[in-house]
Amino acid sequence: ETNSFIALGDLPVCSSCASQQVAQVCAKCKEIIKSSVIIALNKSWHPNCLKCVHCEQAIINLERVYQRDNQPCCPHCIKTVFTTRFRPLSEY
Repeated sequence: ETNSFIALGDLPVCSSCASQQVAQVCAKCKEIIKSSVIIALNKSWHPNCLKCVHCEQAIINLERVYQRDNQPCCPHCIKTVFTTRFRPLSEY
């Protein structure tokens, strides 16, 4: 079996090692992303791995990705967290 090499900087590196060194890794599953990548919360994700930490629904609207405990959270769940946590004192 022959292995192909590419230049990484000034050094020849086999293609499988090069892909491991330069490829993006999914923030959830920790696997190398070989096709479509989503950048959200300053991290890289497989499209099917970007899910709400609370309800496990896929996050589709990338303009409305929130963060809870350093994990992605959808608009519905973040609203629920804030309304529960920050209720007026009269409601306690």
